[in-house]
Amino acid sequence: MFLPNETRGGPSRDSRYQVQPSLQGQLSQSEPQRATFFGAAMKRKLQEVASKSPTLTLGRQPTKDLPFTLQEYASRLELTRESMAAAGLDLMVLTEPEDIYYLTAHQTVGAPQVQALMVPVSPNEEMYFVTRLLEVSNAEHRSLLRLYFSYSDYEVGIEKVAEVVRERSTGARVVGIQRGSKRLAPAQYETLTERLTDLAVAAVCRFEDCTHLVGRLRLIKSPAEQAMIRRAAEFCAAGVRLAQARARPGMTEASISALVYQMRPLQGALERFVRADEATTGRTGALRPCR
Repeated sequence: MFLPNETRGGPSRDSRYQVQPSLQGQLSQSEPQRATFFGAAMKRKLQEVASKSPTLTLGRQPTKDLPFTLQEYASRLELTRESMAAAGLDLMVLTEPEDIYYLTAHQTVGAPQVQALMVPVSPNEEMYFVTRLLEVSNAEHRSLLRLYFSYSDYEVGIEKVAEVVRERSTGARVVGIQRGSKRLAPAQYETLTERLTDLAVAAVCRFEDCTHLVGRLRLIKSPAEQAMIRRAAEFCAAGVRLAQARARPGMTEASISALVYQMRPLQGALERFVRADEATTGRTGALRPCR
C-alpha cells in the first residue's frame, strides 16, 4: 500500500536508508576508498567496452524483444570474462537467477529447480545453459542463448549439468562455482564436483568460489541501465502520485494498488496481459497475453 510512512506509523524514509550506528564502527576507512576506486575503474571500463562492436561469440536475437541491445549484453559478457581471467577461471557455473538474467535475459518462475549457465572464459566459446524441460520455451523465445539443454522432471538436474559440462568443457582446469548460491544446495555442489572430478576426460584440477563475481559487476550500472532505472522510477512515481491524489478513507489496499497499476500503461509500461476484444473472444472481460 503506497502511503507516506507517517500515515502508517512506520519509520521515516531517512532512517530506513541510513547505516545503523552499531555498524558504523565496523566499516574500516579503507572500504569506502576501495569502493570508490572500484566504481571509477568499472565506469571507465564500461565506457571502453561500450565503444567496441560485439565481436565476441554472444548469442542471437530471440523472437521476443530483449530488455537491452545485444551490444549491452556483449559488454556485460566481456567484462565478466575479464573478471574470470583475472581470477584464473577457465569456466564458470552460474546458478543464481539474477546473474543468469544479467548475462542472457533468461528469466523464469521455476528458479527452485536446478538451472545453470556455463560461461567459458574464451571468447571463442559460447555460453551454454541447462534448465528444466518445461522452461525450454523461455530459453528459446526470451533469451539470447543459442545453446541450451534440458532435463525432465524424473531426472536429476545437477547430474544433467555435470554431464553437459563434461561434454562441452573438457579442457577446463579451474571451474568457478557459486558456493553461496541460494539455488545450489550443499549436496548438489558435492554431486557436481564429484562428477567432474571422477572423470579424467574433464581434466578439472580444482574448483573456486565465484559467488559474487557477476554480482560485483552488476553493482555498476551502464548508461543503458541507468536510463532504464530512470524510466522505471517515472512509472512508479506517476502511479504513486495518482494513488495519493485519489486515495480516500475506507478504500481497500487492492483498490489503491489498482490506481497505481492504472497509470502504468498510460506511461508506456508493458502489461503482461491486455483485455481482449469482446467480439473476438465472445466473452466479456477476457484476457489474452500481450505480444
